[in-house]
Amino acid sequence: MHGFELLLVLFDNLVKVGIVRTPETAHFTFDLRAETNEAMESLIEKAQKTIEKTAKPTSTMVDSKVENLLPVAVQHPYAIELAKDAITTVQGEEHVEPIYISPGGEDFHFYAYHAPV
Repeated sequence: MHGFELLLVLFDNLVKVGIVRTPETAHFTFDLRAETNEAMESLIEKAQKTIEKTAKPTSTMVDSKVENLLPVAVQHPYAIELAKDAITTVQGEEHVEPIYISPGGEDFHFYAYHAPV
């Protein structure tokens, strides 16, 4: 969001001196990431409110939508233990890594998202 705000500040400064003509349309993409699905929902809501607040002062019509939502990883204790046991059995305990918090979603996380245990 900071880059978007910076762009608006720079754009506003340029318009004041009359250098830039406003485009008929513009497209923005946000790559939002969170550690939980709840945090992602909150982040999406904040982004949408920011877009609305940005459009209002200039009477700009904005059509925004969420596309390609990827749920975040849900760490299931049984699955973690099962994987740890398999790695230990096949490769040895020295190959077991600490649990990693994923910064983003993957398409296979839809299983846990739509059919939570």
